[in-house]
Amino acid sequence: MGQARSRSKEELYRLEAVLVSCTNLEEVRLHPAAVYQELLDYLLDEERMKEAAQVVEVALSQYPYASDFYYVKVQLLIQQDNLRLARRTVDRALAIHPGDITLQLLRSEIFIRLGQTSRGLAMLAPLKFQVDQPTLSQLLLVESLAYERLHDLDHMFYALKAALEADPENEQALERIHFCLRLDKRHEESLQIFESILEQNPYAAKAWFYLGQSCAYLGNNERAVQAFEYAFLSDADYEDAYEN
Repeated sequence: MGQARSRSKEELYRLEAVLVSCTNLEEVRLHPAAVYQELLDYLLDEERMKEAAQVVEVALSQYPYASDFYYVKVQLLIQQDNLRLARRTVDRALAIHPGDITLQLLRSEIFIRLGQTSRGLAMLAPLKFQVDQPTLSQLLLVESLAYERLHDLDHMFYALKAALEADPENEQALERIHFCLRLDKRHEESLQIFESILEQNPYAAKAWFYLGQSCAYLGNNERAVQAFEYAFLSDADYEDAYEN
């Protein structure tokens, strides 16, 4: 999950008031779908998952055909490791939206997490030729999870590298390739990956931070400090850069 966006006091007050109206079991108020989505974005940014789960149930009770709310519910169930219910929920959503690529990616991820990696990968293969670049990046991120479960770090790395080539701003892919490179001790190669991302987006704070870590592992402390400083300059709220 990316950095939480800043909100004004007025926005926070309004969103908290909507939250109260959603969780008041005696009298749940109706809201437009866009308001529920804004509230869910806020709660997820703040990692208030229990409240997000309550709100998404209220939202689905009022908008039972809204795919965006199904996305949130399934993702929350995956985070809770409630994979059986996640599978039933995504199957119900796909019965309503059979061509929805995001739901199909979530279904594949669930099978991979259930240990059925071959089945999950087989679901992904035909989708590669149907999606745009940002969605392809998300697909490759799911594929990398299968290779991680198979302890195949090489294929995991190549899937994540391709995910970043398809969408250099995919922060989850960036986090996972950093994890993969550290696990496999490929520090030299990591420099090339993060430098390539920074050529395309010189304000990518997370890439600067990971570049700094790679430099530190290789003993280039001066360059590491410089990279950490750029991470902070790119995002003043970047706590990890502060600590270094």
